[in-house]
Amino acid sequence: MLYDHYEEAEYDWIWSPYFKPKEIACKGTDSLLINPEALNVLVRARILADKPFRVTSGFRSRTHNAFVGGSPKSSHKDGIAFDISLQGHDKEDLLAQCQAAGFGSFGKYKTFLHVDTRKGRRWGNW
Repeated sequence: MLYDHYEEAEYDWIWSPYFKPKEIACKGTDSLLINPEALNVLVRARILADKPFRVTSGFRSRTHNAFVGGSPKSSHKDGIAFDISLQGHDKEDLLAQCQAAGFGSFGKYKTFLHVDTRKGRRWGNW
């Protein structure tokens, strides 16, 4: 479901206490596309990590995705991708936890790990 503003989603939000709608919403427009399956995988990853992590980018509107230089085919626009800060986490441990949770595609960056529910894509320093 697509919401014009993340506050509209609070009534339907079932992923607390792990994440709040604002954390997953588009950083440029505050809009939010909820993909329940992807959010369930994100919560499983958080539980497996056994400590909080910060989502630096979740859903992106088409406009904001273009503004930040995201791929025109970015899975962020479909609400199935998340960039997770590596601060306070070991990259390899977080990767293993996200794989075990059910994410299928990964991008390794210096300060964050990109995860999404597509199968089989990998990029970055492997």
